[in-house]
Amino acid sequence: RRALVHGHCHHKSILGMEAEKKLFEQLGIEYDVVDSGCCGMAGSFGFEREKYDVSIACGERALLPAVREADARTLIVADGFSCREQVKQSTGRWPLHVAEVAQLAIQQRHHIPVYLPESFYASQRQSHKLSKKEIAVGLAGVAFGGWAAWSVWRRLSEHR
Repeated sequence: RRALVHGHCHHKSILGMEAEKKLFEQLGIEYDVVDSGCCGMAGSFGFEREKYDVSIACGERALLPAVREADARTLIVADGFSCREQVKQSTGRWPLHVAEVAQLAIQQRHHIPVYLPESFYASQRQSHKLSKKEIAVGLAGVAFGGWAAWSVWRRLSEHR
């Protein structure tokens, strides 16, 4: 397997990427660490309307073109939530966390997709989504619990 790796800004500057490189080597994954600097999302920065263009420009400097050029069999790896979101929204690829890559490497004997390997996790994420009915029942339960707690509190405060 090949992996295209983007390190989160703070992670790279404080801890470096040596531990990840060592892990990929131990797992037999050929990797390229993109010299991308910041992905551009930077927490909530890229979600703010007036900063969107700057956010995209940062990502388009190196990271996003590298992801688009990557073969569909290549693992796209990014640990930062914002980094992953920037890549997902801008390229359609779903970056994996290093822990997910390790799990995939361990489970190679299972049916991991050759193309777009992140689809293994995307299908699992989809299967865990709640239906509208389940959400409604959960909200009704919370509302009932709140009403019951309020009723008990009211009765107790009347008897004081």
